[in-house]
Formats: sequence, structure tokens, C-alpha cells
Amino acid sequence: MLSGLDLACETTRPYLCTGFDIYLAWEPCPMCAMALVHQRIKRIFYAFPNPRVGALGSVHRLQGEKSLNHHYSVFRIHIPDKALSEIFLEKLKD
Repeated sequence: MLSGLDLACETTRPYLCTGFDIYLAWEPCPMCAMALVHQRIKRIFYAFPNPRVGALGSVHRLQGEKSLNHHYSVFRIHIPDKALSEIFLEKLKD
């Protein structure tokens, strides 16, 4: 994931990752969510909540922290159970 962002940054040279969207399988922990703040990510999309240490709604809400100097939009993607079953069955075949 980061290597793709690094390549994109090398070719267009934006300030950090300003304006980029990131797609994650799992809701990030506070440390990873803060790294995304520092990289100036525009929007975060994630599929699965992290009930133990999730920083974007499950446990904390870093995107709403007023003291931060950058804020991003957060979207949880709903993946239907049938699609999840198909994904996991494909992984088992490999």
C-alpha cells in the first residue's frame, strides 16, 4: 500500500499525501490513524471495525478531535455477508 503511495508522490510531488483517499480492510488503531493525519489523507474508507482499539468510531473518534491540525472524512464500507463468504472461500482454495 505505501509503495503505491510513494510512487504516486514521486511522480506528482504533492505535499505529503494531500487529497489522497485510502482504502483499508480494518479500522486503524490510534497510532496508524494519527499517521494518516500527518500524511494529510483526505478520506478514509474501511470495511471492518476494530472493537478493541479502533480509532475512527469503534473506541475513539480521532477524526472529530478539534485539537488536531488536519481532519479527514471517514466512511465505513458495508460488505454483504454473501460477498465475504465468497472472498473467504476463494482464499481457502488458494
